[in-house]
This record gives sequence, structure tokens and C-alpha cells, in this order.
Amino acid sequence: MLEVFSGILHLLKFRKARADSVIFRLHYTFTVCLLVGASVLISSSQYVGKPIHCAYNKNLFPEAYVESFCWVNSTYYHPHDVQPDPLQAAPHVRPGADNVVHVKYYQWVAMVLLFQAILFYIPRWLWKGFEGGLLERLLITSDARNERSSVTRISSYLCQNSSKNDWYMYRYFACELVALLNILAQLFLLDWFFGGLFMDYGVRVLEFLESEGNHVPNPMWRVFPRVTKCTLQAFAFNGNLDVIEALCVLPLNVVNEKIFLVQWFWFLLLGGMTLILVFYRLMIFLSPRLHQSMFRNQLKFVDKKLLDRIFLKTSRGDWFLLYTMSYYMDFGKLADVLYDMDRRMRIGEEAAVHHFINHPTPIPSEYRSPTPDPNNKA
Repeated sequence: MLEVFSGILHLLKFRKARADSVIFRLHYTFTVCLLVGASVLISSSQYVGKPIHCAYNKNLFPEAYVESFCWVNSTYYHPHDVQPDPLQAAPHVRPGADNVVHVKYYQWVAMVLLFQAILFYIPRWLWKGFEGGLLERLLITSDARNERSSVTRISSYLCQNSSKNDWYMYRYFACELVALLNILAQLFLLDWFFGGLFMDYGVRVLEFLESEGNHVPNPMWRVFPRVTKCTLQAFAFNGNLDVIEALCVLPLNVVNEKIFLVQWFWFLLLGGMTLILVFYRLMIFLSPRLHQSMFRNQLKFVDKKLLDRIFLKTSRGDWFLLYTMSYYMDFGKLADVLYDMDRRMRIGEEAAVHHFINHPTPIPSEYRSPTPDPNNKA
């Protein structure tokens, strides 16, 4: 148990340089911790107390046998559309109804929560492999004396790899898109897991709370029933086929209904923020000037002509990497990086011009003008 919580704390530990956004970070930190913690809570509750309690004629079969059978084979209940009588002992069990809803998910909740946590970590795992620790290597500085070497390292990398960082940006955008698709896929997964009752679960709960329970069925009881029914057919010791109708209490559903209600609202909030983020990335992808204008607003203290010169010689991927690094540099260091980049680019241009003048490229023979023949009088 301690290893699980230490792993959760490791996810929340702050690192100096992260090559991702805060919203993207919520997917693999807070959400993963929320799901793993819920899985641990459900698992520990199963071991602390019995996950199912059944009432029946105990003269026929042992209690442990019947409860184990109902736990393994699932229980069921008869749905109804009106608010049950509060004095009714078993509100979810109505004799004589043909349609029943089987509670097949009950013993799988802890494993599904853990599986969800793994799915939420996949975008982070992909981006970690794509990024390869580049940002941390560029920004690493042991002390103040190495600040100048850090500026040189960053500007040198950006100049030497100019227009080669587009894939860095594309892969990160793809990972954010995967994170958005993961939320949508998990909503449909949970809706299938709970028999089509999860997609509007939060809306129904809000309607129930606003109505104060007047003629509105409790949606939490419908998705997570607390009292269900179990039918067992088996041969008794006397050789007769006996049918046992047991009423079973599912105590874990009291916890499950809260866990998945919080999850429904959190998925709605996180999905909305991620959708806005993806649209924002799409706008940057389609309009490089938007990215440039944002950078200009952040760097008002830097000479505008210098920024224009660098913009002309770099790609969107270069500026995305530099924009990401700017969150971990003060304005002075960022300005030093830009001025050093401009200096290196000017030196590179002068060297290229000097090389062209002193070593002109010969024109291929097929593109040369034919030399006139002096003997040709025509």
C-alpha cells in the first residue's frame, strides 16, 4: 500500500523543466492520482468488509456459498420510473416484472479504475519518448557561473537546428490530441460498462438534486443500486432442485456512486479545457503570425527589428521550442538567447557570402552559353 501512495506522490512532484502545458499535465498527474486512489479505496474496502451481503433462507445452503455465488455471477434488479416508497425495504427489487438489469460491473470497478489510469498516462508516455529530455538538457544550469554557457548552448542548438524542430511541435500537438481522444473514448467506455447509464449521469443527478426528490427517481440508485436480487438454482442435500431468491446489499455502490459522479464532472471540465487547448494549437498551426504576435507581446523589451530578423530565419517549431523554454527563463536570459541567436545568424550569413565570393560555384556545362566560333563568318 505504501508503494502505491509513494508512486502517486512521485507523479505530483514538481520538476524544474517540463516540456508540456498545465492542462496536458493534469491528464497524467491529478487524473491518474484520482483514479489510482479510487481504485485503492475500492480494493481496500473489499478486503476490510464483505462486498456483498445476502438475506435468504439459510436452512438450505451455507451463507458463504450463496454470497460467493451472487458475487461471481452478478445480481440484478427491476428498474422503475417513479420514486420508490421510502418505507419499502428493498426499493430496487420489484416482483413480477419481466425486464431486469444485471449488475455485472460490481466486481470489476477497481480494475477498470486502474485501467483508466493507465490510459490517461499513455499520452505522457508517448510525449516523454518523443521529447527525449531535450528541454531539460538545454536548460540545465548547475550554478550562476554557468548561465552564460546555458545561453550559448540554447542559441547554438536553435541556430544549428533551425527549421528542424517542426517535428518537435507536431508530435507534441499530436499527444495533446491523443489526450482529448482518450477522454472521449473513456466516456463511451464507461457508458458501455454501466449499460448505457453513464453518459448523462451527472445531468440526471443535478435534476434530482434540484427537484429535491419529488417524483424524480434517484439516478444514483439506478446506476449503482444498493439492494439487488440474486436467483440460485441448485440441488439440495435431499436431491430436490431448490430455487433460492436472495436479497443482496451492495455496500460498495455507496462509494462507487460518489467516485463516478466526481469522475463525470472532472471529465467534463478536463475535456472542455483540452478541447479549447486543441483549438488553440490548431489556430497556431494555421496562423504562424498568431504565434509571433504572442511572442512579441511577451518580449516587448526586445528590439522589434531583431525579432523580425529571427522570425524570417526560423520555423514555427523553433519558436514553439523557444516559447516553451521561456517559461523557465527570466526575461534577461531570454533576451540574451535572442541576441546571441541574431549574432550567430549574422556571422553565418557573412561567412556564406564570403565563401560565395571566394569560391564561386561553377556553372554546369549544359547551362553555359555556347562559345562563338571565330572561324564562323556567318
